[in-house]
Amino acid sequence: MGFKVGDNVTVEGMGTRVFKVSGIDSNYMTLDYASDGDSDLLLSIDVPTDFGAYLNIKKEESTCDCEDISDAEEFLQYCTKDSQAKNTNYAVTKGDFIKMSTQTLTEVLSLFIKKNNSYAGADNVMYSFEEGAMRQYGEVTPQLMLDKILQFKDKHDVALLHKGLECGEYEDRLKDIIVYCLFAIAVGKLE
Repeated sequence: MGFKVGDNVTVEGMGTRVFKVSGIDSNYMTLDYASDGDSDLLLSIDVPTDFGAYLNIKKEESTCDCEDISDAEEFLQYCTKDSQAKNTNYAVTKGDFIKMSTQTLTEVLSLFIKKNNSYAGADNVMYSFEEGAMRQYGEVTPQLMLDKILQFKDKHDVALLHKGLECGEYEDRLKDIIVYCLFAIAVGKLE
């Protein structure tokens, strides 16, 4: 694509929003998205280089000017527009799957941000799992925290196993499972 780390880029169709290139390799270009003048990263996304057929990314000299996570979601939706392939039977095209995945992951991130205050300490997203491990086992270790995470996740697994697609909160439960899986990944990095 001809970009280097540190370049500011725009994506055609996304107005004046500017993204910073934070990484490039043969398969991906990582674009970071933050509010103008704000050091807090709202979203970092790896854009596959084969999206070149979909995107018109141009080098810019300005800085990021997004306002909130909904801007980032709009960008993700734009990046994953359909590849024009038609579905047959139960087939899902790669473009449709990527679009659905990025939209869902953006929704999961938004859900986490909204729910975080109810199940986390001030700056510790693992607070509930630490407290749960202490109450149940009398000590806190990464393995015991993982056990608590998997117990929280299990209630959703059980409901989905019993009710399947007819489960009233099908998508919400799956999104919660994704969040619990992300917590499990995070606790695995503590060891």
